[in-house]
Amino acid sequence: MNSQDRLDAIKRKVKQGGLARIYLRENEQYILKRQSFVLKTEKKIFKLNQKLSLFYRGEDAVPKTVSLAEVKDLKLGQLAIPEMNIEQDLLNSLELALLKSKLNQIELKYELGENSLLPKLDLKIQTSRNSGDGDESLQETENKIILALEIPIERNVGQGLRNASMAQIRSIEMKKKYLKEKIYSNLLEIKNKWLIDSKLIKNYEREVEISKTLERAELRKFNQGVSDFFVVNLREQNTAEARISVADAKLSLFQTSQLYKAITSGITVSF
Repeated sequence: MNSQDRLDAIKRKVKQGGLARIYLRENEQYILKRQSFVLKTEKKIFKLNQKLSLFYRGEDAVPKTVSLAEVKDLKLGQLAIPEMNIEQDLLNSLELALLKSKLNQIELKYELGENSLLPKLDLKIQTSRNSGDGDESLQETENKIILALEIPIERNVGQGLRNASMAQIRSIEMKKKYLKEKIYSNLLEIKNKWLIDSKLIKNYEREVEISKTLERAELRKFNQGVSDFFVVNLREQNTAEARISVADAKLSLFQTSQLYKAITSGITVSF
């Protein structure tokens, strides 16, 4: 018998005078509580879908969504994340790759600034022959070696380029260090969160089993006239809360696994 069937049965008993009206109000209260639990979970799913839409997409690149029914059916094995490899995960970071590319460009500018400060040294060899009139034995070949050293006049331009590039290099190196630490911290947070959520799911699923057993036992006692309707509602409420707790924990675990996949695929996500 579902909650609506029971509510209808209680209404009939109240109308016939077999139950006090307070039982009807109490049952309605528990039903509303359960509906509120479901609505709160759907609200969490809505927020999750908004966040996941930035990186959780199908093969056609269209954002995918997840429903409460899908979350409830998810198995722990489907939400597993692989053993963490920090160094490889850092290599997959798009942000770090962009910083590295920018750093290479700045280092090239620095080298250009360094080269512009170097003196220019030219070596030339000139050969001349005296081909005037007269005896050929008197005609001479003259070889000259010309060494020209040119000192750059606008040294301040090269120095400015070099100093500016060095400042940019230091800045990018600091950003790179910070970003590595941030990604490392995020990955550790994801790993720890996943482990905790996994344990919570196992606990809540066991709680559901126990709650259902107690609920069935209480219903038998109630049908035999040795239990109170209040206790039956309380048992059902405990089962409903345990089921919602499982769904919440799976929802959290699903988000964690998708965040991990995004980060290790080089996608930038915010926490």
